[in-house]
Amino acid sequence: MKIAGDFDRTCCPVCRSTSIIERYWRIPVLRLQESAVLDGIAIHHVPTLNAPDLYSYDRCLQCEAVYRNPIDSFQGHSDEHAAKRVKKDLPHGSQARYDFAAPYLPDGQTIIDAACGMGTLLDVASQYPQWKHRIGLDICKTYIEHVKSQGHEGYVVDLPQVPDVHADAIFFSEAFEHVKSPHDVLRSLLRTLNTNGILFFSAESLGDPIEIRQTETIFVTEKSINRLCQLLGVKILHVQHQVGRFLVVTQKETS
Repeated sequence: MKIAGDFDRTCCPVCRSTSIIERYWRIPVLRLQESAVLDGIAIHHVPTLNAPDLYSYDRCLQCEAVYRNPIDSFQGHSDEHAAKRVKKDLPHGSQARYDFAAPYLPDGQTIIDAACGMGTLLDVASQYPQWKHRIGLDICKTYIEHVKSQGHEGYVVDLPQVPDVHADAIFFSEAFEHVKSPHDVLRSLLRTLNTNGILFFSAESLGDPIEIRQTETIFVTEKSINRLCQLLGVKILHVQHQVGRFLVVTQKETS
């Protein structure tokens, strides 16, 4: 069986360390009839996986993240797939994520949703008069066209590339595990964040039962979160571990 993926990560995508255990896991892409257990963690496959390949995962010795390597070079949604999602108007947890970060949000006017998808977080933000400028960033043109049709601003970008904008709050939800390097993406986003602004992100956790999906390629621990925030130079205001995921609110204290 060959290892799936055509893009090699040369360092940990969370903390950029090169101190890693290569080929820490090797998991067949074929759907398993029952869960496998690695390091005491239940591994589930989703029904859509049916290619006769292996997924290979490395482990970072510095921050404890486990991440797929190599990965597929394109991690976004195709315009065709996006069009189907927009038509379905899928339910989303955007209100819950906004409410989680709400106690820490500053009195600004500009909010960014990075990797915004259909822009449901911006739809939530539009209910609050303070957010006069609501900006969506996504690699998918179809999503951005939809975002603009809902009255928000939107830019087609391939993160970590970002437009020349500034924000008081940035959300990066359910995308950490989809990008090549969340460290690089968050560092780039922080350059657009005003001093004392708030950055919210979520990340899939290692230690819960996890599902192996083609584009969800990074699993982290609380140590991973702490190390990443230390490297980024942000203050952690709140971390909550839910089933399968960390929710993190941070603050940029210096320019």
